[in-house]
Amino acid sequence: MLGYNEIKKDRERVTKWFAKHELTVLADTPKVKAFRIGEPATRNMMFEVVSTPYGITLFGDVSFDGNGAVGAMKPLGWFAGNLDADYLASKFHLTYDFRPNLAREHVEEQIAEFRRNPEDYDLTPEQAERIERLWDEDEGFETSEEYVETWAELLGDDLSDGVPGWGLNTHSVALLSAAQRAFRRLFWEAFEGIEKLETGGTRLVVKAAPLPAAEVV
Repeated sequence: MLGYNEIKKDRERVTKWFAKHELTVLADTPKVKAFRIGEPATRNMMFEVVSTPYGITLFGDVSFDGNGAVGAMKPLGWFAGNLDADYLASKFHLTYDFRPNLAREHVEEQIAEFRRNPEDYDLTPEQAERIERLWDEDEGFETSEEYVETWAELLGDDLSDGVPGWGLNTHSVALLSAAQRAFRRLFWEAFEGIEKLETGGTRLVVKAAPLPAAEVV
């Protein structure tokens, strides 16, 4: 998983945002299921989950992926399952952005290889000196344009596959994962499962209320 420790740490932090949330069923028709996940009497960090035959959509006060809505062409039962954060992010097609730490990792790997085997690189002494100076001064990592201008030619990057440094925003991944886990927890507290109907579609199977304890005579 890309940035596993970073995602895990951030998810532990944002999970607290959903600790007091409750699940409210907004719709339960054979073709459409809709839920609101939020604290009672407030819209703070509230989000809704809508499931149709085409897939899952999430939207609400939570800014998923830098905007208010994300979707995946998956069924409700899948979303209520045990999902890894990176797999979840791939199915919701979270957007990529330029991440300076990934660009630095790429350059660090290239420099380490150059230092080990300088004879494999067709660099002049001036170019080698410039690489070391730019690395020491942490230059060229603010934007992808700055990276290309500073490092691409020096390192001989093949940009046909994109500029090094682009990757998933780990906060977006952590937030989506925390929200999905909150939904999963609340869903299985309320329901036994999802039943297929002979007439088509599904229905939610509500958990039976526990029997009252017998009175002690």
